[in-house]
Amino acid sequence: MLNHLGINPDTLKHSQLSHWQKVQYRAVINWLTKYKPSPNASNLEKVRGCLEAFHHLCELESWEKAVKIFALNLNNSQNVELHLQLATWGYYQEQIELYKILLGKISPSVDIVCLIGLGKASTLLSNYNLALTYYNQGLAIAKSLKEYQAIANLLNNISATYRFLGDYKKSISYSQKSLNIAEMTKDKSGKANSMCNLGIAYYSLADYSKAVEYHQQELLLVQEINDDEGECRARGNLGNVFCALGKFSAAIEQQKHALSIAQKLENRYSECAAFGNLGTAYNYLGEYHKAIEFYKQQLELAQETKDRATESIALGNIGTVYSALNQHEQALSYQKRRLVIARIIGDCDGEGKSLGNIGIEYAALGKYSEAIEYYEQRLAIAQEIDDFCGQASVLVNLGLSLAKLGRNSEALIYLQLSLKIFHEIGLIFREEQVLRILIKLCHKSQRHLLAIKYHFILCRLKRLQISLNST
Repeated sequence: MLNHLGINPDTLKHSQLSHWQKVQYRAVINWLTKYKPSPNASNLEKVRGCLEAFHHLCELESWEKAVKIFALNLNNSQNVELHLQLATWGYYQEQIELYKILLGKISPSVDIVCLIGLGKASTLLSNYNLALTYYNQGLAIAKSLKEYQAIANLLNNISATYRFLGDYKKSISYSQKSLNIAEMTKDKSGKANSMCNLGIAYYSLADYSKAVEYHQQELLLVQEINDDEGECRARGNLGNVFCALGKFSAAIEQQKHALSIAQKLENRYSECAAFGNLGTAYNYLGEYHKAIEFYKQQLELAQETKDRATESIALGNIGTVYSALNQHEQALSYQKRRLVIARIIGDCDGEGKSLGNIGIEYAALGKYSEAIEYYEQRLAIAQEIDDFCGQASVLVNLGLSLAKLGRNSEALIYLQLSLKIFHEIGLIFREEQVLRILIKLCHKSQRHLLAIKYHFILCRLKRLQISLNST
């Protein structure tokens, strides 16, 4: 590593460097040669020597040497650079620190890498608008350099961010632009990434036939270029769609294949995802004990790797199964544990989902006032991070709990707001669900004319859906 950096400990003492510079270089040498983490050290501690050496080189403003550590391959089977590996392990703040230090210090091409990294880390921390800011800055630089591969990558990342925000139309638009560039440049990897985003967007819109089509094309492409990571991702995506289609055997087959690849690659992040997806498939099958088994494996692996974000998700998943088993007190306990972690790591999206799930459990226990309190907190976070789908969903739950307390006028307002949002983001099947709730509530409140109006809207919506499906 010292040879790679062009640092010779033997000549350092007699060099023309200042005393301060020699001290900094000696620190680099010591961290890279003498630091020995304990056998049971965390992943972060295992790379502590490299990170400390990076910071000392930055103190020296030796940017070219610092970026060599930043891009260091850790000699693992994944062939992943250090800055990317930090994200795989869930160390997003440490990753962000590296990017911010290097940004603007070396070259526009390195700036693009840093801005993409900052965007991805911000997305994982649920700071979606900040992520868009970074991606758009990167996109402007990539366009000025005419780096088409980077442009396609950034468009894909922007697409994914809009998907997290519930704006699926924009997500599809950006992925399509990325796909066009990938096809023009014959970039099969970029094309597979675009197919992946398009498939997930259509999955979110419940257009499962299109989702399957895109993910199957994604799978063929990654197999063609021998991209094991991509195959793991594609099979996981396909499994999720099959699960939504009720094809649980096919879903489980794909997820088990994805798990096998993840374990071969020693990709703990993908392994965690596969355990979680298998849990979800068995949850849908009603095999709750198997679902809990897989979710607990997901939880244990996340705790082992100190991946707090995935630990939070796993706790929420387990809570969901206990809810299905009508063990609401147990479910509540897991959702509250998830809430604590989400707040510690600054995961706004996870915090919002936890609050919403806690509200659901209180509603199931008949404690509607407590449920409303948590739903209102969930709504505030969804509005803060522009999570439109989250806003609409919690507005439905608020409406249902208010109706249970006999506060029908307030319930009607919340349900109407949710209907408007679902319509704007194009979730037709959710619009239908809300319309059915509104019709029942209007009849119960003796607002029969309004119920008839919503009935006509529902009929028109069903005709539209039939028309879309036929085309």
